[in-house]
Order: sequence, then structure tokens, then C-alpha cells
Amino acid sequence: MEICGEKWRTLIGIFTQLGFVSGIICLSGFAFKWRDWRDLQFAISLVPLPFVVFWFFIPESPRWLFDQKKNDEGREICEKMATRNGNPLSSNVWNEAAESGRKLKAESGDQTAYSPLELFRRPRMRLVTLNLMFNWFVNALVYYGLSLNAGALAGSDFLNNALNGLVELASYFIVAYCMDRLGRRILLSGCLLIGGVACLGSTVFNQFADDRQAFVNTATAFALIGKMAISGSFAVVYNFTAELYPTVVRSTAVGIGSMAARVGSIITPFTLALQYTVPWLTGVIFGLLSLTAGVLSLFFPETNGRKMPTSLDEAEAFYRGEIVSVDAEKTDGKDAQDDLKL
Repeated sequence: MEICGEKWRTLIGIFTQLGFVSGIICLSGFAFKWRDWRDLQFAISLVPLPFVVFWFFIPESPRWLFDQKKNDEGREICEKMATRNGNPLSSNVWNEAAESGRKLKAESGDQTAYSPLELFRRPRMRLVTLNLMFNWFVNALVYYGLSLNAGALAGSDFLNNALNGLVELASYFIVAYCMDRLGRRILLSGCLLIGGVACLGSTVFNQFADDRQAFVNTATAFALIGKMAISGSFAVVYNFTAELYPTVVRSTAVGIGSMAARVGSIITPFTLALQYTVPWLTGVIFGLLSLTAGVLSLFFPETNGRKMPTSLDEAEAFYRGEIVSVDAEKTDGKDAQDDLKL
């Protein structure tokens, strides 16, 4: 997110999820081949090993390096990226960036220590952070709930898991297409609302299915629609979180959201266990939480067409609606200049 231009933020942020969904689909093949869980665990543990090589090729974020006063390293990485993109940076770019940095420092003051508590000190940022934490929690709870519950659907477990992966794959392409057209806020809310309705619909048809195959198939279809929608919202919230916060606390904010998501994923097995006592309760919990998160998502500020904030005070002003939109349609050269104004 921090090493790409503004016009690429959506595609980069969304399509990084493709590796994740590819793993879900491939897992069906692995599980079909190795039926014993020990053999399966050993096989999938070997898959990540080649990614160690990435350590030598992925650059550090220039924004972070500039923020840490490592200007020479940040400048070197920026120049390498610009040269490889066929758009070398002139000395004027660095002069403008330096001037912009001096102005920003004069306006925002010298802030050097940023703990996670920084996300809760300012009133608007506090509300945004709490809302995002709830959103991450719901997304993880429902996403992993629907994924782990694939075995409860009619048909083959291997096929159902693969179908779960395929609808998730489709959701990423839909989200990538709609994100800049509809905006982050509306798309996030819409995905959660659709997911909530689908979970409730699947629950209703399952509850009254008895031996009617049409009801069983409809319940499965609703479950897959719910998985598609919640996968889309999960992808959006990653991008949205990174765009809502300034550079100095961006990774902290994503970490806080991920922590809330882990709470949701921890609770997921216990939520699924409720269906063995009250068959309809799990689906109702998923549906109502998704609907609630969908409504609350409408209170987020829209980040589409805006530059990401670079300071805490700028972010707080943005949450109050005091930052004017910036046209997202820029040339590559201007994107590079804007990204350097830190």
C-alpha cells in the first residue's frame, strides 16, 4: 500500500488476497490426496518455504524510512522504483518533497513516539478505531465461520471447500472493479449487508428444509453468496484501514484491526458449536452481526479520491470532513511526486 501510487492502491490492496484464496482452493486438493491430518499438516507446512526468498527482493516502505529519518535509504529505493518504471525522478522532485516535509513538520509539530494508545486519544480517531475494530471482529467471525462450516453443507466437503474458495476469488474481482466506482464506505457496507441477509436466508431455508432438496440447495446457495459477500468486505476493510490512518500509525492501526479479527476467529468454533444445540442460532448471530457492522460502516469517512493522511492532526481533520478531495486521476509522474511529499 505504501510503495504504490494512488491509482494502484485498489488493485494492489485487493489482489494481494489472491494468494490467500488460491491456498483455500488448493487445500481441497491437498486434503483429498492426504486424508490423514498428520500427512496433510506436513504437506502444507512445506508450501511457505520458497517465500523466504522474497526477503531479498521486497523493499522497505519509503514512507516509513522517511518517517524514521532514514532519508538516504528512502531516496535510494524511490529512485530504483522510478527508474524501473521508466519514470526517473528529477532533482526538482526531491526539492519539492523536502519543502513539503518542512511545511508539514511546521504544521503538525515534532511527533516521534506513537503507541497504540495514540489511536484512542483524539475523539474522531477513537470512534473510527472502535468502529473498525468491531468491523474486523465481525468480518473474521463470519468469514471463518462460513469457511469452517463448509462441511455442514450438503455434498462433498472437498467440493464445498473449493466452491468457497471460488466464490471468494470472484468476490475479489468484483470488489476490484467496484471499489473506485462505488467508494470504500458504500462497498464495505453493501458487502456486509448482503452477507448478513444471505446468512439469515441460509438459516431459514436450512431450518425448514426437512427432506426437500430444493430448500437444501437454496440454503447452500445463500451460504455461498454470504461467503462471497463477507470475503469482499474483508478485502475492503484491509484497504480501508490503511487509507484511513496516517503513515506514522498505519501499521499500528492495521495491527489493532487484525487483533480484533483474531478475537473473532477465536470465538468462531464456539459459535459454530451452538448449532448442535440450537440449529438456527449460529446463522442468526452471523446475520445480525453482519447487518450491524454494515450499518455502522456508513459512518466511516470516504477515502476514495483522497490522498492518505500523513500526520495525526491531518487524519483527525479528515475525519471531521475538513480535507478537500484530491482527484485520483493523475499521471504516473505526479503520483511519484505526491508519494514523496511526506
